[in-house]
Amino acid sequence: MKLGDFLNTLARKSNMEGNEELLSLLSNSALAQIEMPETLASQFDNSLMSLEGAKNNPAVLNHFKPIILKAADEKFSILAEKYGFSDEVLTEKSTYKKFDILEAKLEEKIKAIEAKASKTNSAEKEAEYQKQITEMQKKLSDLADARKAEVDSVKQMYENQITEMHVKTLLTSKKYATKDLPIDVNVQVARTLLDAKLKQSGAILVRDADGTLKLKQAANPEMDYVDAGYKPVTFADFADKTLAESKLLDVSPETPPAPRHQQQPPQTIPGNSVNRGKFDAALQSSMADLTN
Repeated sequence: MKLGDFLNTLARKSNMEGNEELLSLLSNSALAQIEMPETLASQFDNSLMSLEGAKNNPAVLNHFKPIILKAADEKFSILAEKYGFSDEVLTEKSTYKKFDILEAKLEEKIKAIEAKASKTNSAEKEAEYQKQITEMQKKLSDLADARKAEVDSVKQMYENQITEMHVKTLLTSKKYATKDLPIDVNVQVARTLLDAKLKQSGAILVRDADGTLKLKQAANPEMDYVDAGYKPVTFADFADKTLAESKLLDVSPETPPAPRHQQQPPQTIPGNSVNRGKFDAALQSSMADLTN
């Protein structure tokens, strides 16, 4: 595999195909034509993942899943203790089943109270049981709402992490004016500037169905964010403009490589060839005249 092709492959995975420094590097034809062993290229390629690859990689999912579900587990523990079912919930390992346990336990309590209420002849006791049933039904309703909110929260947390990966990839590909700073610092500064500009502009950053970063209106998330001419603004253009206005991007022109001049061999005009022997004799005679 040519080194140039290999670098292009990595650029596609990193979403850096338009990176100016990479394009400048690939413009060196000698470098681009260097042969790279296929085995070495495969080792590099297989060790790196694109964002799409990462989202579908089981190892990556297994790494982030416990982190994301930890918040849900903590919420379940609080609810279980509140409703008196902490032992059952704590022994369950599956986050998704903990809500089912809480729901089932509450329904059992409601049925038990209803059974007691049906057997009593006391109006006072019946009223007390009915109050307990109402309270338990309220808890059951609250639990359903909490379940939906927690699932939505987990989904949003996952979406935010994927969005951050996209943003970081985009910002990492930029050529910054502050070359002496580590790239992570430049990316952090750039993200802070973008967040402030998004808020000032009334825009929010989302991902559409195919995972592309898009800008929406904060006041009306169903509508695209547009410029003064009502033209939708891409996040890439918004980022470039914001960072350029903040003097964060390097705007110095690329120095083109010096052209390579090939020395042309002296041309001999037909019929006018030089007699080297006569030339040397004439030169020696002239030098002798100068010394006399």
